[in-house]
Amino acid sequence: MAKSSRSGRTSLQLPIAQVIDGSGDTLLPGLIDSHVHAWIREVLEMGLVMGVTTELDMYMRWEDALKWRAEESKGASDIADFRTGGTAIAVAGGHGTESDLPPMTPIRGPDQAQAFVDERIAHGSTTSRFSTTTGRVSQRCQRRRSRQS
Repeated sequence: MAKSSRSGRTSLQLPIAQVIDGSGDTLLPGLIDSHVHAWIREVLEMGLVMGVTTELDMYMRWEDALKWRAEESKGASDIADFRTGGTAIAVAGGHGTESDLPPMTPIRGPDQAQAFVDERIAHGSTTSRFSTTTGRVSQRCQRRRSRQS
């Protein structure tokens, strides 16, 4: 329920509503974190504690996405809403295929892309993330790193 500071009137009358006078305060809408990696449920919990109501996950295990989406549909209110691409789509040897990330089979050509996207949707993905870089460090970046060390 909102109370206008200009008119002093409340904009909505409900028998169970609580009127909060926000005079002199600032009201922010829920924030959106546009780049997270929700490897564990606590990422979504802590986001909500910090005022982030929507998390845009870049690379999540699809099993977790389905489990947490099911919790949301049952009314879980202790985690931020999230959108996820699930497992990222990468080129062979590219970023996202490193050994410390969840296993993925990269696509090797355009003819494999639609099946991969269809599988992500079946696994609960709401977005797709495509990594087209090889993941290799450029010679220029290697020289910069060697100068810094």
